[in-house]
Amino acid sequence: MTRDAYARRLSILVVDDNRHAADPLAEMLRLKGHNARVACSGVQALVIVRVWRPDVAILDVDVDGVRGVDLATRMRNEVAGPKMLLPVTWVGANDEFVRVNVGAFDHGRLKPVDRNELLGLL
Repeated sequence: MTRDAYARRLSILVVDDNRHAADPLAEMLRLKGHNARVACSGVQALVIVRVWRPDVAILDVDVDGVRGVDLATRMRNEVAGPKMLLPVTWVGANDEFVRVNVGAFDHGRLKPVDRNELLGLL
């Protein structure tokens, strides 16, 4: 990866109904030079994506009663298009994560997400 790729400033939406997880992640992304926003519900995430059109969405697997897979599918089909990177985080067993992750997301990681690994994906 070139130096320019690391220098690219991305717009990133962090979607998690747990503010104690979402806010620090968004702040870390801002400190790394990205423009990050937080949504605490699926509805809020869709509204933000429709208006803001972020480069990346980092989704929890279950946000305020909405499955992350369903939210990712809606973002791709209704709003963002196929180029949106959709990592998902999950608290649970690996086999469940793989089952949920198939096809809906470009990348998937288990919680807690390794921040250096996430930055590498971005």
